[in-house]
Amino acid sequence: MKLLSIHIGKSKTFTAKGKEFRSGIEKNPVLSATVGELGLLGDVQVDKKYHGGPDQAVYAYAQSDYDWWLTEHSLETKGGCFGENLVIDAFDANEVYVGDHFTIGEVVLEVTDPRIPCSTLSGYFKRSTLMREFREAVRPGMYFRVIKGGELFPGTEVEHTRGNYDISMSAFFNFNYAKKTAEELQRYLDAPISVRSREDFQKQLDSM
Repeated sequence: MKLLSIHIGKSKTFTAKGKEFRSGIEKNPVLSATVGELGLLGDVQVDKKYHGGPDQAVYAYAQSDYDWWLTEHSLETKGGCFGENLVIDAFDANEVYVGDHFTIGEVVLEVTDPRIPCSTLSGYFKRSTLMREFREAVRPGMYFRVIKGGELFPGTEVEHTRGNYDISMSAFFNFNYAKKTAEELQRYLDAPISVRSREDFQKQLDSM
């Protein structure tokens, strides 16, 4: 795999259905970036309740999935338009698992969660069906926590190292929409998922 591009975003005002909203979803390409515990230096997450933090510090998407969106849904995309920081040439959500490591030069990232679509996505694209289409596509990309920070440069090779957990990004994505059992919830809680997912799943488990 190869890192094709790097993107950071600023807080910006968008309009959808006559209403304004602020978001950092639109991320623009940069020639290099410094990665720290909270992600790429200079990158902004406006809604910190649902985005950002140490367990969702960096978001990556695959160019091959962008190609799929164009072919299957005639959706014109470009790097950074889904809110991702990194565009990697290709990876399969069925073959990337919670706890896997991605090494990009001196930077080491650990997979935590898939991206779950929100209304900001539809608002940004001005496409009311996009949340449903994103859910049905099961091409969520992946969030990382930063194990080792450093400098990132486009064109760097990406090394994928399997971890010790069998929760793929596609399975995790679908699990968010499924009816859950206590045993299944505990399996996810035993994995190095993000704090947001952990709190949500623990709350569901406690209510059983």
